[in-house]
Amino acid sequence: MDLPEIFEGRKRIGVCGSADSDTDLIKQKLADTFVMTGTSSIAVICGGTRGGIPELVEDIARELSIPVCGVMPACGEDYALSTLTHAITVNPTHPSVPSTWGSEASTLIGACDAVIFIGGGWGTIIEAATVAKINASRLKKKKTPIYVVLTNWDNTQMLTDQIFEALLSDPNLEEAVCDQWFSDPYEIACFLTDKLW
Repeated sequence: MDLPEIFEGRKRIGVCGSADSDTDLIKQKLADTFVMTGTSSIAVICGGTRGGIPELVEDIARELSIPVCGVMPACGEDYALSTLTHAITVNPTHPSVPSTWGSEASTLIGACDAVIFIGGGWGTIIEAATVAKINASRLKKKKTPIYVVLTNWDNTQMLTDQIFEALLSDPNLEEAVCDQWFSDPYEIACFLTDKLW
């Protein structure tokens, strides 16, 4: 994926979660995670539309001077965040297939070195399944996986529990997925630093 020069040399941390989640607690924990991981050494990849986790991530990244790339389906352009460092609009691969929410998952996940999951709904399930599929292929070929961090910061989104448990219990993915739910930003920063540098 071609990203602007400002993204070069930085580890790309994806953040996925519900478009309905937006709390001060999540914002503080995510900001602490970014600071402890090293704001000058990371870039953030997230959804590119207003509301919930994408908007919260964009706010944090802007406050901390971290470049942020928002990824959205073509049908989401009317809802695009206005202050992203870079935006990617994903169009259907076939002209007869309409743009739908969720069609951006493989582009978003594929652009990441690691992904932090914060609760979520159906879109987050698509993203979790996408990272599992990409990692199964990468690990089979002895390639570096996309590292996965599962947080328990948003306990209002129970829809994702089963797929997260599947990610945690799949022995083929254990190299890429930390074997616990995270709450502490310091532990997440340590995991990311250990895996990415």
